[in-house]
Amino acid sequence: MGILIQMVRIALAVVAGFIAGWLLFFVVGLRFLPPGLLVPGCMVAAWVLLPRLFPTFKPQPKAKNAGPITLHVHGRSFEATHHAKTVAINAVTRQVWFRDTKGQEWLLDREDIRRWQHEWIDQPNGYGKIWHNDNYLILTTNDVDHPTHKIKMGSHFQHELAKEWHARLTALLNP
Repeated sequence: MGILIQMVRIALAVVAGFIAGWLLFFVVGLRFLPPGLLVPGCMVAAWVLLPRLFPTFKPQPKAKNAGPITLHVHGRSFEATHHAKTVAINAVTRQVWFRDTKGQEWLLDREDIRRWQHEWIDQPNGYGKIWHNDNYLILTTNDVDHPTHKIKMGSHFQHELAKEWHARLTALLNP
């Protein structure tokens, strides 16, 4: 189904870009731009705008990142049972690996983490729909030098993933 949707997106971008380019050239009077640049530019603009205007063309989240993976942190190996791009856990040893917004990697035991929360910013789009942008997981630790860590989870496309990881941390870290 995903390939069919992408093929339709390509076809719509080509048709819409062709029509918009020639309308801008002949009707609006942008004759100082050659149609050889105007039409492909409109096609690219249509390609970018289609997912924002029609949710059908939005990229679907990838399959869940479950399964073992080995990460290396400060010379130590960490076997993750569940992982995402910036956070991973080992459900057996109850350790959490993450990369904070500064790019530094951390490996913490369950006892080192005091609190965790999911934060985001609500922003309305032009049609009144609320997007949950700038999703972060915030970890509060026992470390006096580094008491809080901010983990970037992504834009509104990753809001559900951030909620899932918040729930996963809750399941792992609650006694």
